Amino acid sequence: MLTDHLGDPDPSRGLDQPRFQSVSRFDRKTDAVVKLSALYRPSLRPFPHEDVTQFVGAVVDTFGLGRCVWGSDWPLINTAQQVES
Repeated sequence: MLTDHLGDPDPSRGLDQPRFQSVSRFDRKTDAVVKLSALYRPSLRPFPHEDVTQFVGAVVDTFGLGRCVWGSDWPLINTAQQVES
């Protein structure tokens, strides 16, 4: 099952969790493009959410920068967390 936001990974479970791996399967063998957005949502830490950088790095390594796009998650920001830029 695929979900938005990189499969909604749990930072405490690392890169091998099934939902994140399902995103990674759309690797360079396809024309898929990955949107990096709302990384504060799965984060267990405050800004700058360093616990999710492992997922960003893995996606960039897998897909390459040319197939990654940044999305701000605006206007759908609905979170109790303070979102900083």
